[in-house]
Amino acid sequence: MRPRVFKEEFSKALSECRYERFPTPFAYSSTDSCAPDPEISVVVDEGVQVIRLPWNWSKSGVYGDGADYIDYKRMHTQAQGIIFGNPSWESYVKGKAQEVTRALGIPPEFIGALCELDALIFHRPGSHFRVSQSTPPTSQMDGAFATMLIILPSAFEGGEMRSSYAHRSTVLDVSQDSIHNTSVIAWYADTAMDVTKFTFGSPLVLSYSLIYPSPATTPPGRSKCYGGQALLAECLRGWREGKMTWGPVPTTQLVAYTLSNCYSKADIGKGLEAMRGIDADIVRHVARAAGSMGYVVCLGSVTRGPPSFERHSYGRTYGHKITGIVYIDGSNDGWFDDDIFVGELDVIHDRMYRCMYCNDQYSGRGHNLIDCEKAAHEGGTHQRSVIILFQNEERLSVSLPLHTHGWVISRLEALSAMNGPQETIDLLVCSLLQRLPTSKDPISTNDGSNKQEIWWQVSHSLITYAIDCEKLDLWNAAIPHSNPQLEMTIASLAAAHSVFGIKSIQSGVSQLIKRTRSLSAKVRIVDSLASASEHSGADLGGLRKIALQSYDSPLLEDLPTIVDMIQILGVRMLHSSFLGTLLSGSCTFLMGLSGSLIRHLGPQPSAVNEKWNSLAAVNRQCLLAAFSCWNTFPDSPKPSRAEVKERISLLASLCLVFPTTFDLCISLAGVVQDGATYSTRISLAQALHENVSRLNPTLGAEALDQVNKIRGVIHSCIAAAIQQTGNWNLSQDRTAVRANVDEFVQLSVDIGAPHLCRSLFDSMPPETPCWRLFQVMQAVQNSINEIPSPKDPTRTALRGIMCAMVEEAIKKWNDVPMRQPQVGQNSSNQHPNVWVDRVMWLLRWCLRNRKSNLCVSLLRSVLRIPSAALERCSDDSSWAPAFFEPLMKRVTQLLKEGGKFTAMPKAFTSFFQIAISVYIARVLGPKTPKQLPSDAPISSAEVGCGECRNCEELRDFVNGSNKQPFRVCDVKKIRSHIEWEISRARIGDIVSTTTIVDTRPYTLVVTKLPEIVARMEWSTTQSKARAYVESFGFSEEKLKAVMGDRYEDMLSALQGRQAFLMEDGPSVPEEAPNGTRSMSPFSMAGVLVSGKALAPPKDVAGLKRKFTGDI
Repeated sequence: MRPRVFKEEFSKALSECRYERFPTPFAYSSTDSCAPDPEISVVVDEGVQVIRLPWNWSKSGVYGDGADYIDYKRMHTQAQGIIFGNPSWESYVKGKAQEVTRALGIPPEFIGALCELDALIFHRPGSHFRVSQSTPPTSQMDGAFATMLIILPSAFEGGEMRSSYAHRSTVLDVSQDSIHNTSVIAWYADTAMDVTKFTFGSPLVLSYSLIYPSPATTPPGRSKCYGGQALLAECLRGWREGKMTWGPVPTTQLVAYTLSNCYSKADIGKGLEAMRGIDADIVRHVARAAGSMGYVVCLGSVTRGPPSFERHSYGRTYGHKITGIVYIDGSNDGWFDDDIFVGELDVIHDRMYRCMYCNDQYSGRGHNLIDCEKAAHEGGTHQRSVIILFQNEERLSVSLPLHTHGWVISRLEALSAMNGPQETIDLLVCSLLQRLPTSKDPISTNDGSNKQEIWWQVSHSLITYAIDCEKLDLWNAAIPHSNPQLEMTIASLAAAHSVFGIKSIQSGVSQLIKRTRSLSAKVRIVDSLASASEHSGADLGGLRKIALQSYDSPLLEDLPTIVDMIQILGVRMLHSSFLGTLLSGSCTFLMGLSGSLIRHLGPQPSAVNEKWNSLAAVNRQCLLAAFSCWNTFPDSPKPSRAEVKERISLLASLCLVFPTTFDLCISLAGVVQDGATYSTRISLAQALHENVSRLNPTLGAEALDQVNKIRGVIHSCIAAAIQQTGNWNLSQDRTAVRANVDEFVQLSVDIGAPHLCRSLFDSMPPETPCWRLFQVMQAVQNSINEIPSPKDPTRTALRGIMCAMVEEAIKKWNDVPMRQPQVGQNSSNQHPNVWVDRVMWLLRWCLRNRKSNLCVSLLRSVLRIPSAALERCSDDSSWAPAFFEPLMKRVTQLLKEGGKFTAMPKAFTSFFQIAISVYIARVLGPKTPKQLPSDAPISSAEVGCGECRNCEELRDFVNGSNKQPFRVCDVKKIRSHIEWEISRARIGDIVSTTTIVDTRPYTLVVTKLPEIVARMEWSTTQSKARAYVESFGFSEEKLKAVMGDRYEDMLSALQGRQAFLMEDGPSVPEEAPNGTRSMSPFSMAGVLVSGKALAPPKDVAGLKRKFTGDI
């Protein structure tokens, strides 16, 4: 047989008491075409005004002769100011009231209910029926259970009313023929009413309230309602006798049942008197059934919120807060004067409920029914009133666990001060004891406070009460949970010592010491008791032993106490178990302990000192233990490089204090390098070098031998780091790579091992980009610049490394596109020219260091640029202004700055000659016309009338360099004007005209003659060639010296008289690194001009010998 579940039985019993179980309607409406005219008069100011029917707002401003004016802005006219002139109206209203009570299903004994007039309501057009949403009905009299509206004959449309009651709804509409009929609308109290606006006109309404004959009378209902009370009584009896299960176990021994409405705090304070409708019905039935069985019935408000609202307390999770709890008669004895928190299982409610006074986004929307589960999921808080039920004898046991610790403490203090009932005080003490934990670790709560602080407050309250009432057992039970750091705890120890004696409180103090984590706090407890029992001669050695044995979590704050104890008790206190505890501490703690021991040890004595040696041995153990956890950072799961270096440096400095621990640096290096990254190895080398360099050079032979071993470790550490440079060597983070390179080179120089820089260079894979090679070169060069003596061996070694790196850079300086994008630059022309910058850096270094062979290799590589690498220029001439022109300007400027421009090295003379010859032959040569259009006429500047826009554009076209035809698509008059101006200017030898008739209007096309276009193209090419030659910055005399016997050929080519030809020189070089064939400037003979290869001139026979001799 299935067991009976209390929550199910209780909900079923209360549902039998609800009106929703009845088939009778909860709202009523009717229309009467034969109703009498009430002949209403309204008392206003100094007279009586008559209201004539049918009512029409727009036509009722003035009555009769105009003297009966009514101010209709007064929407409600109270009953005291209304006079009914028709004597039959009162009997008509009484009959309608009886009709309404029968229709609503009221039993016969309530047929004589009173019908009281509330107000005469004037409705404005566009408004809606005035329906009270708060205290139904509008009457202020007690016992009202329904509202009745009588709509007098009025001209209006719309105004439908939707009434909702107990999960059912209906629509009331009496606007049909409203101007001829009198209508009645009525509904139960607390029925939710949604109203719509009047679409035309407005009604005149008399509002009545239906009143209970006596406030003490049970609300109207049928006999089935009273049958539900028997089920309720049986359910409560089963709870008391233990014949029912709770289903899922609740968190408290009370039940809270949600009512239909949410009442204000003031209404809750009135108790049953303030309950309305269904709520009053349920509360009366519960009170009637519970009172005879010894149950306590209370009222309150429950707030249910999202998960963030839930409160965690004493191991339980609460999702509901109940406030404003009073007994059913409105009284409060103080046991529920604070908010209490209950669980989900302690509250019984329907899935759907009405929320009338909620303080959230779901509240007060025309009494609509809302889904509380959906609303809670969307993050709102939802408030309703509840009826609370619990057994009378469990009043305190139910109340105390639900209150906060502060409330219980204040009650305990109040009752203790007034000598209250001991039984109640014992319950309060028991409640506080139950709140103390079994664990000593603090737990954070959701409200941001620390649970440990709550335990301390509870413990202090119990300790104070125990001392005042001389309750030894309570004091021993509470003292372990107090805060040993607070002065009040220390004071309570002295007070307990005087009240109970030292032997009586040792058990509680022992537990306090064991639960205290800090050694300094443990010692302070023992010292305070020693001070209090100074004259009693009590032996506290056992407590001191407990303090040391229970210390299992080393803390930094305990270091001074540990050192003080060592000074007082000596090394003997560091027995194996206590020392083991210390060595299990964090790396930070162990380093702090080592530093404290070193300060305590002082200088190493020259003679044998057992005490010093014992402490030094402990210090050695601390350092070795710190090595094993050196890379553990509890506060930083991913420590920065600076943090890692700082820790390694501190450990190394501790190892180098005494020569007897120098060897530990080697052990430290072995531990750190186990699985270390590049940055860790470099940090280790830096830390060891910095600490070793600070040592006193007057060390003994044995110590110096250890120092040399440490230096060897530093070298090996850097050498191992070189093997891991691949992690950053191919990285694209240039800032990080530059920092690594600078750091590495500087460290190599500092330790006197510049050859490691060559090892770094050799470790770079072939695919290493040139920019990274430049970073290494710049770092090495910076180190060279910091060495003042030119004959320094380190400087010489670094220069040799630089030569090798420069030689490699010459091979790949053009491994990227010529222009590299920069942040904030959109146009590619704004990007810096990487090629020019790299070539100039290398060239400047070669000249400064007098490396002529590298200089020649660099100049050769500049003249062998792969054509595809020049950004795939569509025009052969585009590489000249993009690369050669800016490069030549800077090269000549460099030579001038170095004083080598006048007596130019032969390598540069050949370089400049080839650079000019390549351009003249490759760019200018193919564009040289067979016959120069030297006799072509000059553009006329007089064309056009000077007044119209078309003529202005025509003049710009004729005089400008635009080769595209000039078009005028316009009417004939405009076209004729342009033709006339061309004819008048006599420029037929410059342009020709034609008319296109395929368009509307026709289009006049003005085209430059082919010979004019050819001359323009040649002029542009000629100008570019001259600009290229001028970019070298040579004077005419210097240019003659550079070009030698090809000077006249160059001039002829620039003037267009003869194409500049080059004899075939060295063969084409090998494939370029990127797979494109390099274009050699020496293989320029046979340049095609107009489809034919021009033969080399006779006077260039020695050209090959001249060009190949220097480059």
